[in-house]
Amino acid sequence: MTEIMQQRPDSIGARVLERRHALGLSREALGAAAGGVSSATVYRIELGRVRPHPSTVRALLTALEQAPETDRARVTRPSSIQAAKSVATHAEP
Repeated sequence: MTEIMQQRPDSIGARVLERRHALGLSREALGAAAGGVSSATVYRIELGRVRPHPSTVRALLTALEQAPETDRARVTRPSSIQAAKSVATHAEP
């Protein structure tokens, strides 16, 4: 966990980790909700070890936005998902 927290707090991986924890999701559950992204891939994204394909980022963000409204309200910095979407939109394929 310490290794994950050492990355930039505004990175996609840090945002995925923050949101996943806020929702109480396991990596497996998030990956399944994102259309079959493996838990190992979610882990590597959270660590910042891989540069995820834009479609993977979009799938994860979509899965993370599917939470009930009560969970959405608890997450700090709601602009983080918009920032990650912007990165995904402008990332090279």
